Amino acid sequence: MIDNELKCLRQFARITSILPNRAEAEQILEEGLARAREVCDKALESSILSDKGSFSAFYGEPFTGHQMTLEAEQVAMESETGKATKNIALEIQRLIDQEEPGVLALVVRSVGSAPGKVGAKSIILPDGVIHGTVGGGVVEARVIADSLRALEDGKGPRTIHYNLSELGMTCGGEMSVYLEPLEPPKRVIIYGGGHVGAAIARVLKTLGCRLTVVDEREEWANKERFPDADEIVNRPFAEQLTVQPPGTKDHVIIVTRGHEQDQLVLEGAIKRRPAYLGMIGSKKKAAEAKEKLKEKKVSDDLIRTLRSPVGLDIGAVTPEEIAVSVAAELITVWRRGNKPRPPTLKPLGKAEGKKRGDDSLPEVVFDEED
Repeated sequence: MIDNELKCLRQFARITSILPNRAEAEQILEEGLARAREVCDKALESSILSDKGSFSAFYGEPFTGHQMTLEAEQVAMESETGKATKNIALEIQRLIDQEEPGVLALVVRSVGSAPGKVGAKSIILPDGVIHGTVGGGVVEARVIADSLRALEDGKGPRTIHYNLSELGMTCGGEMSVYLEPLEPPKRVIIYGGGHVGAAIARVLKTLGCRLTVVDEREEWANKERFPDADEIVNRPFAEQLTVQPPGTKDHVIIVTRGHEQDQLVLEGAIKRRPAYLGMIGSKKKAAEAKEKLKEKKVSDDLIRTLRSPVGLDIGAVTPEEIAVSVAAELITVWRRGNKPRPPTLKPLGKAEGKKRGDDSLPEVVFDEED
């Protein structure tokens, strides 16, 4: 019985070596491998692993029952590894499709009796759920903790080394695990289709952001002026805030054509607690906007989330410079967390003997986009 199966497998091998069609050859080889696994299973079940003659005919050398056991185990391990890799790939695709974050953990170094071997991989989700394994036990718990930290700190991929003896694992050994945060594109909603909004869209697209532009004026908010926008909504701001308000993962930038429109969007967006909320304008305008929010019974904690004037204080004047300052502030939020702004930068080029502020750049504010 087994000799016949092995002859079939040898025939498969000869066929795959001469077939010109690679796809057909691979299919036949897969069928042969599947049949070989069946042979291994039957041999194990029948307790005939010591039948050297049958296996020697195929392998060309004496093949013991112990070797057969090892071969069967290797086939099983390779099969499980293939399934694990497929599951990891499917989970990554799910994260991409649903725009959810996660961390890929991959063992890149394994020394001694470390439980995680090179190539072992897993996906860690923000709630600590893990798909796959990098070895289990204490070291896997540390990998999960370090993965969640990688998601939070925004510092990108890193490789972390673990001494298992120091972790209290009796198996000893060492492991190095590569962690790569898998983050969906940052969603940015730009309220206002004017010059500043267009400049901001151009710069943020280079950062891989998913852009939505909202402005009821089709002559301003269109594909010609915003070729990189993923979505353009020509709808009044009040209506859009009701129909499709920003979420907690959205980054809101308010650069409409006037103070009243800015305030309307601000009051509609701030209660939604977006990940970032910036509004263009002078410091005076920002102070007035905050007072109006207080009159609307908006809490101080929420008011402190507003970043106005929008962007880092780099002395920006033109729409393009303002766009760079906004991008810089967003990067700061992503990499360092949404913390209160640092103190205002000192004026550039202050000459000795002059009062502070004499050489500061003039403040130019683009409130009206028409």
